[in-house]
Amino acid sequence: ECAVFRYVDAYEASGQEADIFAVDEAAGIPVPLLYRIIGRNDKTIFSSTIHGYEGAGRGFSIRFLKGIREMKKLSVVEVEMEEPIRYAEGDPVERWVYDALLLEAEPASIDEKTRADVEKLNVAFAHAPIDDWLLKPEAEEEFKQFVGIYVYAHYRNRPNDIIILTDSPHHDAFVLKARSTGKILNALHVAYEGELPDQVIEKMYGEKFDVSGNIRPSLMVHHQRDREFPRLRGVRIVRIATHPDLFGRGLGSKTLEALEEYARENGFEWVGAVFGASSILLNFWVKNGYM
Repeated sequence: ECAVFRYVDAYEASGQEADIFAVDEAAGIPVPLLYRIIGRNDKTIFSSTIHGYEGAGRGFSIRFLKGIREMKKLSVVEVEMEEPIRYAEGDPVERWVYDALLLEAEPASIDEKTRADVEKLNVAFAHAPIDDWLLKPEAEEEFKQFVGIYVYAHYRNRPNDIIILTDSPHHDAFVLKARSTGKILNALHVAYEGELPDQVIEKMYGEKFDVSGNIRPSLMVHHQRDREFPRLRGVRIVRIATHPDLFGRGLGSKTLEALEEYARENGFEWVGAVFGASSILLNFWVKNGYM
């Protein structure tokens, strides 16, 4: 018999079956779709860059790979290529790109002292010292800890995500650290939104007009037809990510609790989030009282 090869996009592919199903650059595809493909096919190949500008999204390596390794009825074979095929090993330009864009940033290693802090929630919440991270060489390691955790929060990350965080005046960052060791346990990126003038709100209400950098107010106007909400001053959580070795220890909830206290003390009137829904994420937000 003649073999038939078909090429389809990820969303269409997730609902189909094949004798052998191959997914290229899987780190750029939402994790729920990858699970759906596995559920419909007996033999599946996932190929992906994990480190670098083509595969900066860590949802594949952390959430997906970890998940399928734990599936008892699934046989998983992993093959890793270490030698580059497009450039010489140790190429100085490639090395500079990785270093400049923090493409190999990793979370801090967790020692026993840090783990003891986590168990007791002996942690400290603070503003991220972004200026120090960018300007002081001695602070670079902490910046890498933050970025290493931050990129786990989304399946598709780009280097300019960090540019938005560091350059945009209405964006801000916080960290949750272990008190004994100072290692970063949770990375939080927020955007300050709202306080829009009446003429802008009326334009949003009548023309489906979006105000750049005001996602929550725009959604409330378009979907709830609420003219009052955009006048309020609020904090939108852009990304919240816990160290991948420390999930389920209450660190995310502790970070939210501290952010809410910060918001109250500084006169903000709401704290909210916008995210792609999954059962795990919905459980997290509902458990913390976000409705």
